[in-house]
Amino acid sequence: MRTIKIKLEYGCFPLWLYDEEGLFVDNRLPHKSIQNRSAVKAAFVKVQEIYEKLFVNSNTEFSYIGFDSEKQKTEFTNAFNNAVNILNRAVGDNYSIINTVDFERL
Repeated sequence: MRTIKIKLEYGCFPLWLYDEEGLFVDNRLPHKSIQNRSAVKAAFVKVQEIYEKLFVNSNTEFSYIGFDSEKQKTEFTNAFNNAVNILNRAVGDNYSIINTVDFERL
């Protein structure tokens, strides 16, 4: 079965596609085989935008700074869970979804 892994990496879209043999295909939305493609994209773009604000990325520094507050972390967690729920509804049985995000490490 084709697989979507949800991974957070700076500068990368959070959905990582794998084929039936487990080989990496791309990190983007699946082709038109999912419903509500625009809603899935918008939800994960929001997640990625919040995630990238957890880093300093300048000409002289790249480092993780984390959340400013527990409230900010909760807002991120809620946005993430919403995105995953939208994705689950959109792909149905067409993909296996694996969430690799460890919220304890964020």
